[in-house]
Amino acid sequence: MPTALQCVHRSARLRANTRVTRASSMTMDLQESPSEGLPPETSGPRMSIQWQSEHALTDILVNYLTTHPTDCRILFYFKGKKKVALINDTPSNRDKGDIYGVIAHLIFADHIKYSSAYHQNQKKFSNSVSNHITSAGPFSAPIDDNDDDMMDTDAGTHTSPSWAAGKKHQLPSSPSPPPQPPHPFEMPLKSPASFYDSRAAFGAQRPISRGGRCKASTDMSHSMSTPSLMTRNTTTSLSDYNMSPTPQMSQQTSTGSKKKKAKSDVAQQIDHVQDKIESLHSDTRSHHNHKQECFLVKLDTKTEHHRNMRKYEYLRSAREHEASLATTNHQRKQEKKDAEIRLRETDI
Repeated sequence: MPTALQCVHRSARLRANTRVTRASSMTMDLQESPSEGLPPETSGPRMSIQWQSEHALTDILVNYLTTHPTDCRILFYFKGKKKVALINDTPSNRDKGDIYGVIAHLIFADHIKYSSAYHQNQKKFSNSVSNHITSAGPFSAPIDDNDDDMMDTDAGTHTSPSWAAGKKHQLPSSPSPPPQPPHPFEMPLKSPASFYDSRAAFGAQRPISRGGRCKASTDMSHSMSTPSLMTRNTTTSLSDYNMSPTPQMSQQTSTGSKKKKAKSDVAQQIDHVQDKIESLHSDTRSHHNHKQECFLVKLDTKTEHHRNMRKYEYLRSAREHEASLATTNHQRKQEKKDAEIRLRETDI
């Protein structure tokens, strides 16, 4: 038993040493080896960038990464998986080293504490940005093919202070105890829709104790052996059973009555509107019929007037013609008489 405890302490101590090694990589020393793709280092004053204590530096870094997804695709490119870039969506530079330099210039060029040291040795600051991004922490490189989308999500998930400055790896002073087991998952019990006791409905008493269960079983067997008695007990129990309405049932009935009332009100309103529409249609039809009748009366009146005028003109022309004929006959008769008178006078 002591041997097992000693093994546990050793493993915890090794884990603590591993965490210390990972956390120490987040501070930059000017004596680090140069990374690939960066210009040769220059001599300068020894200085360490405190990423852990100065959270504003990490905030600027997070804001840059969330607003430049193309740079994130280059920095977190893994196993040949690469997303198709959008139109007019170009990275800041072609490789990781140049992008680290751009980020370092954005963070340290105008910084009060690190600006002078940055202008003297820019390579060391770009190395520090690279170590801070690729070290264990919120900027760790993806493990599988599906995890390289971690920096291409919405900006709201990266700019939160709990993600940028809250998750800090603190150095343990002693081996940490083993984690507590997670709580078991419990399914919530579904509440019944209505209260209904089948035992009370079928004449069986609710079991209270072991003796009660035995009594219920004997009653059930006796009722099964005698069907007439079972039927009698069932009818009496159903007649004596009064289902008390629960709040849920009352709520359902109230909602049902409200729905029925609303439906009836809507139906009444629809009928009232339909009656109004039908009355308007009937009024319109009667108005059109009255107008048509008036038009027909006017047409008949005009037709009769034209007929009478034509008849009058015909009669007038006929009378004039008769008068002209009579005048002509009278003149002819008068001339004939005058001619006879002259002949008689000449004979005499």
